[in-house]
Amino acid sequence: MRRLYAGNLPHTTEHDLMHFFNVAMRTALVDQPAGDSVVSVYLNMEKRFGFIEFRTVEEATAALALDGIVYGTYPLKIRRPSDYNPNAFPSITGPIPDIDVSRLGIVSTQVPDGPGKLFCGGLPYELNEEQVRELLEAYGPIKAFHLVREKDSNISKGYCFSNIRTIAYLRPLAKDLNNLACQLSS
Repeated sequence: MRRLYAGNLPHTTEHDLMHFFNVAMRTALVDQPAGDSVVSVYLNMEKRFGFIEFRTVEEATAALALDGIVYGTYPLKIRRPSDYNPNAFPSITGPIPDIDVSRLGIVSTQVPDGPGKLFCGGLPYELNEEQVRELLEAYGPIKAFHLVREKDSNISKGYCFSNIRTIAYLRPLAKDLNNLACQLSS
């Protein structure tokens, strides 16, 4: 399937979002074939999501690594659509292109469960994503981060989940930020 879901979109146009993803793919793809990766975009601005269609199944699969890419000031959620069924579509026939997300400074919005997952509660509601990330990044680069927000207003609910790239920094971070109720998963 060549289509991906993009959630948490700010107000935009199909043309602007297509251009954004084509530039991102050109920047991140290690060996890119000529031409644009994105062939079409559908937007539902009322619900702040869209669908991005890629020219190949392989490029769409590679583009899942763009989860967390910042568009304007909004980190996007990049996922397979809810109707995705891998058995209903032809299998991938070629290699998945290599994407170097470090070229884009992406921090994933999906924080997996398990060792290294950090919950921080009691955050002031006024803090935005950038401010909370800055606080956590003082302990090292972040691999994944999700600030939970109100659906309609985009205002913080006062807690987040994250994963710091260097596990050794997690215990000192949790200890130092204990007043914010930060807890490590085991």
